[in-house]
Amino acid sequence: MLRGFGDEGFRFFTNRTSLKGRQLADNPRAQLLFFWRELGRQILIHGNVDQLSDEESDAYFESRARESRIGAWASEQGSVIESREQLLAQVEEAGARFEGEDVPRPPHWGGYIVSPQAIEFWQAGEFRLHDRFVYRRNDGGLWVAERLSPIKTRTATTPVARPRPNRNRRFLLAERPSGPVDDKTFNLVTEDVPTIADGEALVRVKWISIDPTNRMWIGAEPTYLPPVGIGEEMRALGLGEVVESKSDDYPVGAIVTGLTGWQDYMVTSAAMPLMTVPAGIPVEPQTLLGTLGMTGCTAYFGMLEIGDPQEGETVVISAAAGAVGSVAGQLAKQRGARVVGIAGGPEKCAWLKDELGFDEAVDYKADDWRAQLKAATPNGIDVDFENVGGEIMEAVFSRLNMNARVAALRPDLRLQRHRAGARPAHLRQPAGAARNTEGLHHPRLLRPLPRSA
Repeated sequence: MLRGFGDEGFRFFTNRTSLKGRQLADNPRAQLLFFWRELGRQILIHGNVDQLSDEESDAYFESRARESRIGAWASEQGSVIESREQLLAQVEEAGARFEGEDVPRPPHWGGYIVSPQAIEFWQAGEFRLHDRFVYRRNDGGLWVAERLSPIKTRTATTPVARPRPNRNRRFLLAERPSGPVDDKTFNLVTEDVPTIADGEALVRVKWISIDPTNRMWIGAEPTYLPPVGIGEEMRALGLGEVVESKSDDYPVGAIVTGLTGWQDYMVTSAAMPLMTVPAGIPVEPQTLLGTLGMTGCTAYFGMLEIGDPQEGETVVISAAAGAVGSVAGQLAKQRGARVVGIAGGPEKCAWLKDELGFDEAVDYKADDWRAQLKAATPNGIDVDFENVGGEIMEAVFSRLNMNARVAALRPDLRLQRHRAGARPAHLRQPAGAARNTEGLHHPRLLRPLPRSA
């Protein structure tokens, strides 16, 4: 796999959706081993891994034989196939696709560079008394040599020394999109990993949550948080591991969660706190970014505190197949309510009923969705968990019962979907109308939990 080396590091190219590609995306560190059995000698290189630019990947890909380039399109590296005949059929199909024209680099294929942080030289010795020398790069970028004992022992509580990362990838907001997010919205920059001071800890961000609120944060209008500034790092909820620490609050190895941003590494401290995840929780840590995270909390407080469904009442949830709506519906079912979900397409509607236990589902993409909503709510609507606004919200509002409750997620922004001056008629009602509409804002969900004594 190694295709070149220089002062910056060692270059290789591969399918980025393969097992090793996915592992590098999760943990961008690698080891290279060069072993000469006859000489009893090896070199072990530890380093950080960065993706090469598209230009470098394109240049190397174009240098390969045409058949090799077609193979990169045909082979889903590491995936299970039924037979060699299937592989050859995929090669033939890819060849036909590019017949008579140049074969471009597949978007899932590209290069990496391993930047060495430690290099160990090993020479076999008699009676296992090997010679071992390691060169480590210090914080100033200089190489420091050490001789190692030939037989290394380690207790279970001794931490494993890891080379310090030296590069940090960050996504910065380049411009505010007027429509869908595209390639011009963000800039990807690579910078030095921050150096921590007393009272700070360095966190390797392992997961980030991509939520609908991300789109609101990059708009010009203030929400419950200020807009992300042009040139600033993209804000996001994330979860990571403390890899360096000068703070008693954040020991190395601790899992932490909070506003980490779209980046590989961040610094946390009392001034910019993250919440430490308790050890031993019986779920995968990334669940704290979903069902047990912001989306789950939004569903919980919106449905149970504002909606407050009672047994036998009818609850309607728009965007019911989404991360928030799907949890909100299940919470309402636990209260004994009759739950109607609104989602787009027969597949999502079937999932709501068959998997989540919703009583009815309305397909808003169908021409007769209004008739479906009427048929699904013959006794009116007691709770509206409002996610989308627009004509769907108006149709639901027209069926609200007396004393109904509406949990409106960011209602000020949702109402912008209406034409200027065309505020929904059902919100222009006399003050005595017995309906409660309350918006749900996130900041109270962002407060860190109190630390245990």
